[in-house]
Amino acid sequence: MTRSTGVWFVIAMVLLHAADARAQVRVESAVLYESYSFGEGFAIGGVPSISGVSQTSVPFTVTVPLRSRANLTASGGLVRVKLTPSTGDATIQPLTGLTDTEFRLEAQLVPDRLLFIATGAAPTGQGSLEAQQTAVLTVLVRDVLGFSTRSLGSGGHYGGGLAGAVKAGRMALGLAGTYTQFGTYQPVVGADRKLAPAGELRFRAGLEGPVGSRGYIRVAGIYTRRGQDKINGAAVVEGSNRFATYFSYDGRIRNGTLVAYAYDLYRAGAGLEGVVILPKANLVAAGLQLTLPVARNTRVVPRIELRRSNQAAGTTGPLEKLGTSLRFGANLRQRIAEHAALVLEANGLTGSVVSEIQPSNGNVSVSGYRLGVHLEVRR
Repeated sequence: MTRSTGVWFVIAMVLLHAADARAQVRVESAVLYESYSFGEGFAIGGVPSISGVSQTSVPFTVTVPLRSRANLTASGGLVRVKLTPSTGDATIQPLTGLTDTEFRLEAQLVPDRLLFIATGAAPTGQGSLEAQQTAVLTVLVRDVLGFSTRSLGSGGHYGGGLAGAVKAGRMALGLAGTYTQFGTYQPVVGADRKLAPAGELRFRAGLEGPVGSRGYIRVAGIYTRRGQDKINGAAVVEGSNRFATYFSYDGRIRNGTLVAYAYDLYRAGAGLEGVVILPKANLVAAGLQLTLPVARNTRVVPRIELRRSNQAAGTTGPLEKLGTSLRFGANLRQRIAEHAALVLEANGLTGSVVSEIQPSNGNVSVSGYRLGVHLEVRR
């Protein structure tokens, strides 16, 4: 039995033993395929010319209601990523394997008021890569593309925190604080380098509730403090602050529901993700989503989202344009049984990204699509 199989077996046994037989277990899984093509001259991660990248992923999530007002969620999946160099270079082998297996325990200390949270991840994914494969990570972390799976694996992590909510008139005010400690691992096979990611402290505040007779808003802000990431005990990047804001409005439109949202993610300093040093950066996005009933058990959900990514040329300095993208498409949600639903996803992407080979005028076109089949079951 491999380490990954053993971890999944133990998690399955814990979930089955701890489950509350009176409550419903929720299982979600999907098969997703996405492929993006780049214009001539796109270079990244030390590869001089890349014509395309594709990813196939099979994520899963299992949520088990436990006794004493608690839920335990386990998630993971399989992933395959392939870079296609323009020159036909066969040295970049596709990456195929598991992702890390993550869990989240939520227990109500005070019903509907105070929640205890424990999180963790078993290092079942691909934390160590061959040197020529590290270019894959450089592509996956490009925010403007928005891959469904961004991380292949790490040294695992554990953490915990508290979240609370109180009434504020018609609204609800929520506050949360968590801390996560990451495990040490070797990111490059054969290299005598041990990566020790820094711990992460995160605070979140949110306000949500009805507005008018047909609307509902959500506003949230997140502050994250990340310490120094170290390789063999020496700091490779200084600690950084990260800020995120999110806003959404849900409104009824005849028989449908329109959701308008926007978010802003700002990284004030450099940080390490795998072997990729991410400099100071800013991602801004806005989108619309419309849910329309077309039959008793069928819903169509068209959506559109615009993203713009800016990044410092070095680890610090002024922000420069890194890319823009427009994603558009729709989901078809079909209820197939009393406790099961099937969702078909299809969307396209068009935009531009900046090539590493020509940072001053290296705008390269990018286009592609994502197809998916999702299954949701409650038992």
